[in-house]
Amino acid sequence: MMKNILKRIFYRRINYKELCNNNKSLCLWSAGLQFKDRWKNIQKCHLHEIVYLIREPNNENDTNAIHIKRRNNQSLGYIDRKRAIILAPMIDNGLLDNRATIVGLKCDPKKNIFGVRISLPLDEDTFEKLEDPNQEIEFFFNVNEKNNKYLFLNCSENTLDQIQKTIESANINIERIGVSFSPSSDGKLYSWYIKLGEHVDKRIIENLLENNFNIHKDKEINQEYIELQDEEISELKNRINKLSAEVQKSESTLEKYTRINKTRNEEFDKLIRLTNPKVIFIRDSIEILLNEVKDYSDPIKKVIEYKQDHQKKGKKINTLSNWFEIHYNTGQKDTGRIYFKRDTENFYVLISFKNTQNKDIRFLQKLDLP
Repeated sequence: MMKNILKRIFYRRINYKELCNNNKSLCLWSAGLQFKDRWKNIQKCHLHEIVYLIREPNNENDTNAIHIKRRNNQSLGYIDRKRAIILAPMIDNGLLDNRATIVGLKCDPKKNIFGVRISLPLDEDTFEKLEDPNQEIEFFFNVNEKNNKYLFLNCSENTLDQIQKTIESANINIERIGVSFSPSSDGKLYSWYIKLGEHVDKRIIENLLENNFNIHKDKEINQEYIELQDEEISELKNRINKLSAEVQKSESTLEKYTRINKTRNEEFDKLIRLTNPKVIFIRDSIEILLNEVKDYSDPIKKVIEYKQDHQKKGKKINTLSNWFEIHYNTGQKDTGRIYFKRDTENFYVLISFKNTQNKDIRFLQKLDLP
């Protein structure tokens, strides 16, 4: 016990955000949640919560056991045995940070099955040993009411890189890639989003993915989220068979979530425009605030500040006439960008990100404004 406590203290000295940024991210579902009512603890978890990997070398069932626990010592199950064989010695020898991040939570409609997905920062060599080359992916192609096209994905970061290369090799324009913070219109919160160009055909994207990657089928979705311990398999398969009968209701559920998502977007749009009538949000700025930024309070606050105080200029963009740039925090990093321009009547604003700066400036150069 004392050894584990000392490890927690030692690992806190390492900048965890830096560790995540500089390493590969391995995502996996915990196992063993059906025992000792561990599933009840998942109801108290939240996305991006830091959890701890606690070694149990004296575990009677598995000497490589790695227990996943919350800060208050609540159990969230175990890392599956196949991966624990590789990770356990690394934790024992101080070669692996014992922190992980919750990146996914799931339950079925009747609350019979729960799952928690964690992300581990790993060096490239370890990542390749643990990454499944035949990993299945889950995706959803979404076109919203403004005809903006998004590809939502559940897959590892490594697979995401491969998907990006596959799409770009087909000469398809990708505008942005990032972590998904908002549910898609099918009601699910996916791990990643890819913002596609406006002329992308859904069938082409689907064919690219189906021809190059292993795709989850709808009725298998409930099966993918727990790396099972042997003793859980039969019990969960029986439950999955029952759940598969509910797939027939999916069309009405999808329609419901589409309506909810559309109403949510429209209400947010109205609220922003009513409270800031002289602010003209251009292109997909409203959509970025609502769907692609974890916390939109910082950019909105800065827009209001700079609109009201004419002494605040920001950084001049040399290639544009009277356009200025300021940074904002996305809720994770200081990688957000706000481009603004004043005239006698209005305050024009483009909300975007650092990694699309060149594209954004080209867009603003073509914009016909006073």
